[in-house]
Amino acid sequence: LLNKMIINHSCPGCPLFRKSARQGVKVPVSSGTLHIHAQSSFYVQHGVRFNGKPVSDLRCKGVRKDAPILYPPTKMDHFGFAQGFHNKYEVNEFLGSGTFGSVHVATHKDTGERFAVKVAVKRRIGTYLQHDFVKRIQHEVDMYNHLGKSLNVVHMYDVFEDDKHVYLVMDLCSGGELWGRIKRGQYNEQNAARIISEILRTIAQCHSRGVVVRDVKPENFLFQDESPSSPLKMIDFGIAEYCAPHQQLHDRAGTALYCAPELLKGNYSFKADVWSAGVIAYELIADRMPFEDDDGGMLVSSLRTTRRNLSNKDIFHAILYRPLDFERPPWPSISDSAKDLVQRLLTRNPDERPTALEALHHPWLEAAAADANSTRRSGWLSSRSSSSSGLRDVCGRVQGAGGGLWEANPSNMSHLWRLCGIWCLVQGLCMA
Repeated sequence: LLNKMIINHSCPGCPLFRKSARQGVKVPVSSGTLHIHAQSSFYVQHGVRFNGKPVSDLRCKGVRKDAPILYPPTKMDHFGFAQGFHNKYEVNEFLGSGTFGSVHVATHKDTGERFAVKVAVKRRIGTYLQHDFVKRIQHEVDMYNHLGKSLNVVHMYDVFEDDKHVYLVMDLCSGGELWGRIKRGQYNEQNAARIISEILRTIAQCHSRGVVVRDVKPENFLFQDESPSSPLKMIDFGIAEYCAPHQQLHDRAGTALYCAPELLKGNYSFKADVWSAGVIAYELIADRMPFEDDDGGMLVSSLRTTRRNLSNKDIFHAILYRPLDFERPPWPSISDSAKDLVQRLLTRNPDERPTALEALHHPWLEAAAADANSTRRSGWLSSRSSSSSGLRDVCGRVQGAGGGLWEANPSNMSHLWRLCGIWCLVQGLCMA
């Protein structure tokens, strides 16, 4: 009954394999973990049962105690989203792809406005949608709707579906990933402070809406455009979770290098995102990760070479126990205020770590924001002075061209000067 079983997965002692073999079921696993393949239909379709229970009621004991339940198919064959995506939008160039699906530029056929569209291929078991796919789509759509439109969160404008795909129409961010700019080299303090402020502002906005992001990392931030002062926007809330003010979350989720210590211990809340922001802040300033290895060297000495070549075991041990380096260059040349903020963000005890809102009021960030505003004001005043001078010349020429206009009807010139004053005010507000 059983020709051959290919066993190449993370839990070789898993009872799903052994009992499947005894029940005469060939398991088509060539890579990945067993529970993913079971989730995608195999065991449910073949009616494999364990101790009288269907596989959908079991957990894969060979992975971990809190591994997800192996879900059967849903009873849904569609979501109920709007139809007719291709009637309203024209899909243009490809931008990228991931586990969710692919991302393209889409142009609205009536207005010509350009958007980003996430295209997810529907995953089915027979005629019904797969449970984890439904959960992921519904969760992400709900999360974007809940967060609403914000300066630092990508906005979702609409959702469509057809028989094969789901389409999420989003803000188009053309400035590239924050990670791409980090790889180009170390930021100076003022630029780093602006980026850190925007990341903390994004986190604070999410926290104010009762959302723990759980995946704060450079790859999940895009610049709106390619200008040096472009705002950052967060793009992925696939594993974000709702959380009440005094609630603790327990399921582990996130990207290893950015996980907070309390998240690894399975008891965390909003401040786990603040730790992740601290890791990014360290990256921006030092061009490496903050953790030392067992030999006292840097776990990641260069972000451009070794950042991705580490085991989770090494990373988790460093996050939980290893010293955080603030002695090696460039830290001796970094201001005490900047160092103080990063150290506070990377406090292992969440009770002693600031909230995102508290961190935004740190003296280093407030001083950097004041300097930036001062620079903008000085530029505006210089430009306004030049514009006002030019305006007076223009008005003078108008008066001269009017000949006896002033003498014949002084109220005409008074009205003109009032209009000129309003024009200056509007110009000043726009430049500000």
